[in-house]
Amino acid sequence: MKKADIIAAFAGVDHNILWGNPKQKEVTKLYLEGVPTKEIADKFSLSTSRISQIVSRQARRALYYKNQKNDPEYQVLVEQYTKKLINGEKIIIQSEWENRSKHMLAASAARQTLNGGESKVKSYIIRIELEESEPLIWRRVIMPAGATFNRLHDIIQNVTNFQSGYPNGAYHLFEFDLTEENKIVTNDEEAYLEHQHYKKNKAMYEERLKTMPPEMLKFEKPHQERLKKEVRKPTTLKVDEYLEQFKEIRYVYDFGDDWHFTIKLEQIVDDYYFGFPTLLDGAETAPPEDVGGIHGFYKFLEAYRDNKHPEHEEMKAWAESVYFREYDTDWINERLKGLNYKKTEWDKINHERYRIIEDKYRKK
Repeated sequence: MKKADIIAAFAGVDHNILWGNPKQKEVTKLYLEGVPTKEIADKFSLSTSRISQIVSRQARRALYYKNQKNDPEYQVLVEQYTKKLINGEKIIIQSEWENRSKHMLAASAARQTLNGGESKVKSYIIRIELEESEPLIWRRVIMPAGATFNRLHDIIQNVTNFQSGYPNGAYHLFEFDLTEENKIVTNDEEAYLEHQHYKKNKAMYEERLKTMPPEMLKFEKPHQERLKKEVRKPTTLKVDEYLEQFKEIRYVYDFGDDWHFTIKLEQIVDDYYFGFPTLLDGAETAPPEDVGGIHGFYKFLEAYRDNKHPEHEEMKAWAESVYFREYDTDWINERLKGLNYKKTEWDKINHERYRIIEDKYRKK
């Protein structure tokens, strides 16, 4: 296609709405901004003829979009794919489908609609508080949308001193209590299987209530009430919908030490471009593993921080064995880089060879 035809094809069309990989979209963006073809080719280590092929293909897609955007069938597809994305479902388009191009365009438009534009990638600023701590142990974290409950668990583990989140293996059980939806999300496989058994055998459980001795009912009734709660696995459910609707999530870690956290949604932003969480603020050192709950933690701190305490050396040695650290923002943020579940948009970040020069949320 001639340059004039390409420019005309894109008139009135946001090139981001067209399907294509990130490189194709970036090439098109630069071309439409008037960057010389040779300069674009050098940037991507491609030939100028290849650049022309990419831009011409995207121009044909722009023309196709103009023909489709008012088509009712296309508009229905966009709505369907948008709902899928909101629910955390994958969009799968088969190569043998009739009107595959229409499905590809609708899926791309759905993603664009959901993100509110190329530069608007939704992220959450949350506040994590450890209940019963005094002074309050808390962390403020910004995290990209789209995290599973398992990833939220990883974040909490990494901003504290616990050792059960990625990159470490599972250590203790945990649970998110989604009270408003009568649902729990947990890595407790036994709880999941018990709920599945209850769903399949409700009549048996109802009969048990009728025949059980009265002195046992006070235990059985609460047990069955808990079994009625839907149990979901944390690796398959995303936090977005619940967090946005109810603003608060309860989290329990280690059913022995029994740590209770509250996660509160403070703000939704669209100017955070990193694919991993960042610790923004916080206060107080968090407890280590297996310290004996909140009261055991404060007894440990008393000995650990007092050089003259008779158990000081013993506590220092034990603390080292469980990887205990005083609160350190920089160290935590280095760890959080490993929780990478979205693409970092370096083209929107002020950096030099991936070294951050200036950013609203991250220092380095």
